[in-house]
Amino acid sequence: ENRLKLKINDKPYISHTINCTLQKQCLNLALTESCLIYHNDQWFEFESLDSGSYYLNIRNQECRNIKGVQAVIIKGEACKPETYELIRCISNGHQDDVYTEIQLEANTSYLMIIDGYLHDYCYFDIDISTDLPDFAIVDNDNTLEDELIGDSEIVDIEWKVDSLFARDLQSYSVIK
Repeated sequence: ENRLKLKINDKPYISHTINCTLQKQCLNLALTESCLIYHNDQWFEFESLDSGSYYLNIRNQECRNIKGVQAVIIKGEACKPETYELIRCISNGHQDDVYTEIQLEANTSYLMIIDGYLHDYCYFDIDISTDLPDFAIVDNDNTLEDELIGDSEIVDIEWKVDSLFARDLQSYSVIK
């Protein structure tokens, strides 16, 4: 109950997880417990247009504990957990702007749960679009070739960079 309706390619919806309620009878814990710890869930619903790629976009997160939101996208009938099929789970632990590509079927209703990561309370903007958001980082085929060489706990990281790309490269990060 009280789930919010999102429209594809509409302006971002400004929402929050504060004072949202957990409806345990509407959850399928076996399906989602590996990626989401439930606390203060904001439920959404949306209907796809054509089959294909869509983008879930979450921006402007302001979270009490700076841990960000978690999201679960489910195909199925609202509050009938036995009908749920997990489409995507996002659990990053940060409040950066994020997007994720999802593959949807044509003219199908989907449910989405947004919850603050590890009991965080968050404000955020959310939308679903057929185009990449403005803040998306797009892979470029001629960027990096990487190779990991190593054994035990020591790893050497080597890469080759195209000379045109190298001129624009200002820094790099190695993230584990």
